Formats: sequence, C-alpha cells, structure tokens
Amino acid sequence: MTPDTPEDVFYHDMSASEQQKWIAQLKHTSAAVFSGKSTHEPWHHIPCTYIYCEEDKAIPLIVQQGIAGSMGAGITTFSIKASHSPFLSCPEKLVEGIEVAVKAGLEKSA
Repeated sequence: MTPDTPEDVFYHDMSASEQQKWIAQLKHTSAAVFSGKSTHEPWHHIPCTYIYCEEDKAIPLIVQQGIAGSMGAGITTFSIKASHSPFLSCPEKLVEGIEVAVKAGLEKSA
C-alpha cells in the first residue's frame, strides 16, 4: 500500500522540500499489516507508552485513542501536536515523550 498524497498523510507539518526528501524514501507497506492478527501484546508484560500524534492524518486521533484504550488502564500516554512523522517534524517533542515513557517505565518496574 502506498498513500496517494503522502505529503498530506504523513508530512503535512513539514516544508515542501522536506516532504519531497522523505517521500522519495518511502517504500510500500503490505496490506497484510492491516489485516493480520497480532501474535504478541507486550503491554500485558512490560510498561508501555502510547504517544498520540494529534494531527496525524494516517491514523486519526480517535483511532489512536481506541488503540491506546485497548491496551488497558496501565499504559502511559503522551500527546504531540504533530503529523504521523514526529520523529522528522518535531524530534525534540518526541524525545520529551520518550523521556516520559522511560520515567514511567522505571517507576512501574520498581
């Protein structure tokens, strides 16, 4: 699967030149990824964090909230006003989310 408008779906919060740079590196994704069954759910065994991308057009926020909700009450969440690609558009905010995840994981493991 390949999106028709990756600049809008994945990178809408980036400059046009950055969008084109990353679009050139995209590879297709197998449709089986979206219909296959999960064989392991790590949130049952280890502390997990869900980082919401509030402006994600690939996975709308309501869907992300459903995914996080299915992981149970014990997960940590963090929100970023970002597209599907915060690791490119706002890595410093993503690092904040990872730091929250690490802190929460250490507290839960103690």
